[in-house]
Amino acid sequence: MTQVYFKKEILISFMVGFLLGIIYCNLGGNAYLSSNGIFSEYFLSSFLPQSVISNGFLFYLALVRVVPIAVIFVLGYTGFHKASVVISLVWTGFSNGMLVSSAIIVMGMKGLFFYLSAMFPQLLFYVPAYFLVLIQSYRYKNQEWNLPKFVFAGLMIGMGVVSEALLNPYVIALVLK
Repeated sequence: MTQVYFKKEILISFMVGFLLGIIYCNLGGNAYLSSNGIFSEYFLSSFLPQSVISNGFLFYLALVRVVPIAVIFVLGYTGFHKASVVISLVWTGFSNGMLVSSAIIVMGMKGLFFYLSAMFPQLLFYVPAYFLVLIQSYRYKNQEWNLPKFVFAGLMIGMGVVSEALLNPYVIALVLK
């Protein structure tokens, strides 16, 4: 019964954030859309996989991807464990809703393909690690962190970082052509 409730809470939390991201982008995000960023003509026209990969890029990606999961992991051992899971899901949904909406507004239907290509293949690795940490954090006192789960999460994050740094730029370049 608890797992069914948790699955519904995951979906509801993510979808609320996703809807808020869409609403924000469509109603109040004009400044976000008009600013230079990943949808600017300069970025899209000069996107080359070789120019993205630099010495510090892999370290930067590892830091950006590990810190949020580590924060959720640490908060999973506090009284804020459920709140941290719900907040992270709402934020993830909001970010994705905003990205999908802005990509479609700026680029049309090609923006949807751009968004999907920007998430591939690293999402195949990040999602299992993210959900493992979320589930374990949500359970709090019933957590059963053991070495195999910890190693699995670490390997999945590591493979996600490597695929995001080395493979994803080529996937995006194919879609932008």
